[in-house]
Amino acid sequence: MKKPIKKRFVRTQDNQNEDIYKEWKPNEKGALPSNLIEISSESRRICDFHTAVFPLALPKLFINGSTDKGDLVIDPFAGTFTTCLAAKELSRNYIGIEIHKEYCDFGEKRLIS
Repeated sequence: MKKPIKKRFVRTQDNQNEDIYKEWKPNEKGALPSNLIEISSESRRICDFHTAVFPLALPKLFINGSTDKGDLVIDPFAGTFTTCLAAKELSRNYIGIEIHKEYCDFGEKRLIS
């Protein structure tokens, strides 16, 4: 941004040409990036005994955007190994660390299948 934006705003297709928006154009074709990620929950469909399972699409979004194929992804609190599965599906190397044996057993099965 070339100049600070002094008020909170919502950038829409209709107001892109107003003065406070003129310097901020992430895409010449008019893409309007969102600051909200909409991904459905999967927790109970994945694992009944873990309360904090997040959808596979979430780590895939960040892994795909911040790493290249062959890079290493480390998850120090692997839980149900969702991040490791996302890394595997995106052709990244991965290391998952988890203290609970039942989660490790579940994660191992999940990564093999």
